[in-house]
Amino acid sequence: MPNKEIAFTQWMALGVTNGWCSGPACIVHEGLPQSYAEYESFGDADLCVYGVRLFQDGTERNAVLEHNPTMKREMDAIMAGKTTLE
Repeated sequence: MPNKEIAFTQWMALGVTNGWCSGPACIVHEGLPQSYAEYESFGDADLCVYGVRLFQDGTERNAVLEHNPTMKREMDAIMAGKTTLE
């Protein structure tokens, strides 16, 4: 678990630098970050592309989680050390 004192920009840069994630993208305006093969098979395959929602603050986080119980369960599991993404 990263040190809670790390700045968000440092945390994001760490993920991008290590190849763990892309940089942030607006799914509404830029589309879902995916490979060409994923794009081509999107309608034909049962394909999961995991995304991460970035929150501006705790108020936005709480509002999103209140509206998305599945996301809240996933986040609670990850924070408890039990990921369901395996």
